[in-house]
Amino acid sequence: MGDKNITGVLLERQLEGLQGNRWKVHVQVVVRGPLGNALAVYGEEEMPVWRARVLLKCLDFAYHAGPEGIAGLESPEEEIGRLVQSEVHF
Repeated sequence: MGDKNITGVLLERQLEGLQGNRWKVHVQVVVRGPLGNALAVYGEEEMPVWRARVLLKCLDFAYHAGPEGIAGLESPEEEIGRLVQSEVHF
């Protein structure tokens, strides 16, 4: 496991720890950091499935925080579809 993988896993663990309190305004502010950092770590080319997983977490977060919670992401659902299709070559 490389440094990027470890960093990404740690960021996702932080997100899991905050899951139960997603509805709190202060937690919503905190969650944006690890989400953005995880997306920066999981590149589209190198780790498409991991990136898609974080994008799904972004959509889940947007459900609780509202669309402004994922401001800056163009359209997570389209990127997820593209990433999954690019990875489907079993």
